[in-house]
Amino acid sequence: MTKRDKLLEQAAALFEAFTGLEADSVEKFEMPEVKAGVLIGEIEQISYNTVRKHGSSERAKKHRYRHTFKPSARPLFAVSHDGKVLLILGNGFEFTERGITDK
Repeated sequence: MTKRDKLLEQAAALFEAFTGLEADSVEKFEMPEVKAGVLIGEIEQISYNTVRKHGSSERAKKHRYRHTFKPSARPLFAVSHDGKVLLILGNGFEFTERGITDK
């Protein structure tokens, strides 16, 4: 198994744990390379929408989430030099089957 295959397996497992849905396909998309950026400040909270299924009997549906970071876990907000790529940087949090969790 190649390193790429292992990474895809890990990504699929995280997707399945979080969404409750089967990761049945792989979609390629280009990850922009950022060689220089601008530090803007701290992120206090983030909100996002995603499709998720809770439990085996529930149908998948769109859910809205908001995560407020603890002061000690707040990531940095940065942008690429051209302002086209947004970056969330830090290690006081992680994304798990529960969503964003502060360490």
